[in-house]
Amino acid sequence: MRSKLSLLVSFLMLLLCVQIVCAEEQVTVQVWHSWDGARMPQVDQMIAAFEEQYPWIKVEHNYITWEWWIRNDQILLAFASNVQPDVLMLMPYDVMNLSEMGLLIPLEGYMDRHDFDPDVYLPGAVEPFRVDGKTYAIPASGPEPWVIARNRSMFAEAGLADKSPETWRELTEVSKKLTRWDGDRLTHMGLELNVRGATMYQALLYAAGGSILSEDGTKATVDSEVSTEVLQFAQDFYEGVYGGFTAVPQFLASVTDNFYTGARGMDCLCAPPIYWLRNLGYDLDLDYGPIPVPDDSGLEARAVMRSSWAYAISNTGDDKRQYAAYLVAEWLSAAEEGGNWFMRNSTRLSPVIEANFHPDYLNGVPNWETFVTLAVAAVPMQNSPAQLTIDGPVGQMWRTVIDGSVSAAEAAQRAQFDVQKALDDYYNSKNK
Repeated sequence: MRSKLSLLVSFLMLLLCVQIVCAEEQVTVQVWHSWDGARMPQVDQMIAAFEEQYPWIKVEHNYITWEWWIRNDQILLAFASNVQPDVLMLMPYDVMNLSEMGLLIPLEGYMDRHDFDPDVYLPGAVEPFRVDGKTYAIPASGPEPWVIARNRSMFAEAGLADKSPETWRELTEVSKKLTRWDGDRLTHMGLELNVRGATMYQALLYAAGGSILSEDGTKATVDSEVSTEVLQFAQDFYEGVYGGFTAVPQFLASVTDNFYTGARGMDCLCAPPIYWLRNLGYDLDLDYGPIPVPDDSGLEARAVMRSSWAYAISNTGDDKRQYAAYLVAEWLSAAEEGGNWFMRNSTRLSPVIEANFHPDYLNGVPNWETFVTLAVAAVPMQNSPAQLTIDGPVGQMWRTVIDGSVSAAEAAQRAQFDVQKALDDYYNSKNK
């Protein structure tokens, strides 16, 4: 009799558990992300692993373009139509704007509830997504540490020491020794400062202790002394190394994949070029170094960190649904079978410090530890909710300085006016 009673109790408890799980499985979380192409099946794999761990949560995910002028409209329209997703993949300026509008929720309460410590992330990885002291998103990928990648074989052939240049003077001298000519045609070069638009300007500026904006983000500082020095260095660099800018565009247009084919000795990168090495068959002996700093400045040369993507939670649904959305975001960000695996598979820096020392990185990516060490000590770039309107005049300033059409001082003054106007227009629109 007792055995039958025990079986009956066990059966009822099992039935109760099944009912609870079935009830919990009714929570569906919608995710919008920008992992396209070949990464879509990898997202499927991350989510399948999540649903196995949390069977009461069903995840539906959709791709949203990374092109800001389209993505921004799609997101605002979704909120206006009350069809917004639960989890959104956003940039810092998105988080700043949407949190100010009350469309996102702070995450500290759910972090505490799930006993998650944000200190697992790289220094500076979370700060860009904090607004008024509250965390509105957690990293979707590692931040981007801009470093100088160098071709060690080209350095050796030029009789250069096996080390990265750490000052502007060293960068100039190294570039001169890596440069070769065939008559008046440039065939090999050291570093091209304009290869990724104004990225190199910002890297040099922040490494030198400067910034594009004031600390509170409301004033432009593009015409500061350190900014003007960076611009003047760029003009002097092209004149001293290449005799001006004229030969450089011809070289870049005529030598395809010039860094990877050994025609350019250095590049400014935010990630090891694993795709080029593995998929396209290039064989390079690469190492990484910091962004050079002004001569005799006393500054330590360091990498410069630019923020990347993060996952935020919409201010919609009840507590249970928001908690489920948070669990999805945390999984995609920091779980071993989630974001950590995804970053390794993409050979991108993980936002989680410890994850970057997984054997798959250490055994498969040349000098990965050097890259991570630079990332941990990197100088963060400043973010602004008006970033998209600031980037245009800053890029124009850098281009006109590089090609020598405008002096450093004049370019800085023009950009100062345009950036300040963009800031004023943004903040005035918020105060209406």
